[in-house]
Amino acid sequence: MTLASAPRRPVVLCVLDGVGERDELDGNAVRMARMPMCDALRRDGGTALLRASGTAVGLREGEPGNSEAGYRTLGAGRPLEAVARRVDAAIADGSFGRLEGIDRLMRIAMYDRSALHLVALLSDSRADASFQHLVAALELASFHEIAIVVHAVLDGRDSAPRSGGAHLDRLMLAMEGKGAVIGTLGGRRYAMDTDGRWDRVYRAYHAIVRDNVLGPAAPRVETAYEALEHGYALGFSDDELEPVRIGDYEGVRGSFMCDFSAPEAAWMWNGEACGLALNTRAAGLLQLTQLLTAEGVPDDVAADLLMDRGRSVRAFREHCFATLTSYDSGFEKVPAVFAERIEKSTLAKLVARAGLRQVRIGESEAKAEFGRYFSCGKDELWPEERRIVIPSSRLVDSHAERPEMRAAAIAKAACESLGNRDAEFLLVSFANANVLAATGSIDATVAGLEAVDTALGEVVRAAREAGATLLVTSAHGNAEQLRDEAGRPSGAPTHNSVPFFFIDTQSGPVSLRPEGSLADVAPTVLELFGIEAPPAMTGTSLRVGRE
Repeated sequence: MTLASAPRRPVVLCVLDGVGERDELDGNAVRMARMPMCDALRRDGGTALLRASGTAVGLREGEPGNSEAGYRTLGAGRPLEAVARRVDAAIADGSFGRLEGIDRLMRIAMYDRSALHLVALLSDSRADASFQHLVAALELASFHEIAIVVHAVLDGRDSAPRSGGAHLDRLMLAMEGKGAVIGTLGGRRYAMDTDGRWDRVYRAYHAIVRDNVLGPAAPRVETAYEALEHGYALGFSDDELEPVRIGDYEGVRGSFMCDFSAPEAAWMWNGEACGLALNTRAAGLLQLTQLLTAEGVPDDVAADLLMDRGRSVRAFREHCFATLTSYDSGFEKVPAVFAERIEKSTLAKLVARAGLRQVRIGESEAKAEFGRYFSCGKDELWPEERRIVIPSSRLVDSHAERPEMRAAAIAKAACESLGNRDAEFLLVSFANANVLAATGSIDATVAGLEAVDTALGEVVRAAREAGATLLVTSAHGNAEQLRDEAGRPSGAPTHNSVPFFFIDTQSGPVSLRPEGSLADVAPTVLELFGIEAPPAMTGTSLRVGRE
C-alpha cells in the first residue's frame, strides 16, 4: 500500500439502502417517489449500475442481495463468501454433524437425555436463515434420537406478509417422523429485534423459557395453525404475530442451584437443555441469544428480565447453546459453529492505516450495517474512527407509520461533520427504503424515499461547501419491486442492480464505467485518497479516463 501526494479532500459515501434500479412502474416505489436530488445527480454527475446480488456479493448464484452482504462487499472491495454458503458446503460434503460446535451439542444432549431447542426463522429468503439448514439440524438430531423442539419465527418482511401457512406446511413435513414438535411460534419483530427493544425480545424469550413472577404465563394455543389464524383475524402480519406456546410445551426443563462457596449464597435457575440458533446473519437473533444465555445483557436489562423471585435465570448453560455464526465477538460462552473470518484488507482498515479520520453515521435500527458489516465483522473501532448512531424513533411502533425515520437527523450530523472538517472519509447510511420496503407498503416506502432524497440534498449541499467528493449507492435493491409475480405485496430484497452516482464538487463531471459491482466502490474510494488497492481487493475503480 502506498499513499500518494493526493490532496486530502473529504470523500462521502452515502448508502441509500434498499434502492434498486428497475424500469417497470408496477410496484416500483422508486419510480413513484418524487426524488429531485437523485434526479439531479443522475443528470449532472457520473452514473453507473452496480451488481448487488448473487455471486457479486458472495451469495449463491441468482440469490437476492441483502444488507449484510452488500455492506460487507462495500467494505471489503471484493465479494466475501457468505456464512450460509459455508454451511451449505458442510451439509453437502457430510461434515456438518462433525463440526465441533454441532458435535458437542449432540453429545451433551445425548448424555443428558435432554432436548435440542432449534430457533429458526421460516422464510422464503436466505438473507437471515436457510430452511435447508433447519432440515439438516432436524435430520442430525433425529439420527441421534434426540428430542427436538422448534421455536419457529415467522418472517413477513423478506417473505410475503401472510405466507406463514405455507412455511408451517413445509416445517411440519420436515419434522414428520423425527420426534420433533413446535414449542413456540411468533413474529420476527419480537424474536429478531435489532434495536434494543428488550421488552419485545422478552416476549419471545418468556414463551421459550419459563413462567416467572415478572408476568403471567405465556399465551398458549393448541396448534401453530390456530396461532396463525388468530393473529390474522386480529389484522397481524407474520412479522407481528405475538409469541405463543404451542400445545403441551411447558418451557425449558431446568432447576435451581446454589453456589454456597460464594461470599453470599447465590441461587440461579439453570436450564438443562441444548439449543442452536440457526440464523446466519449476526444481528437478528443477537438479543434473544443474549437473554437465553445471560451473556452480554446490559445490567439494567438483566435486573429487570433475568430474575425470578430474586434469583437469576439462565436458560442455557455455558457451551450448551450455540449459534451458526459469530453473533457477537464478546461472547465467551456461546460457541459459533462457523467463526467470523478476519479480513486483513478492508477499506476501513486501509483508511485508518493511512492516518485518515473516518466517521460513520446512521440510525440505530441499522447500526450493524454501517458498523460491523461494513467493517467485515470487526466490532472495535479503528484508530481515528468515530460512529454517530442516531436513535431510531420509538414514538410510533409501526414502520409503515413513520416514513421519515431519522433521515433528517442523519443528514444534520453529516453536514456538521463536513462543516467541522473532522473527517476525511464519511459513510452516511440511510436505512429508510430498506426498512419501509420490508413492510410491503408502497405508500410508506414512497414517503420514506422522498424523506431520504430531501436529506440527501442537505448532504450534497454541505459536500459542495466542503469541496468533498460524493459517492451515492445502495447495498441492495428492494423498494423498486414491492409486488411479487402474483401481484401480492412483497418486502423481499431483489436481484436488481443498484445505482451509483459520482459527484466531484470541484472538478465537474466525471466518466465512469457504465456497469460494475459493489466490490468496485472501495477501490474507487482508495483511488481518490491516493491509496493503492491491495491485491486482495478484486474490485477496480469505476472511474475511467483519469490521469
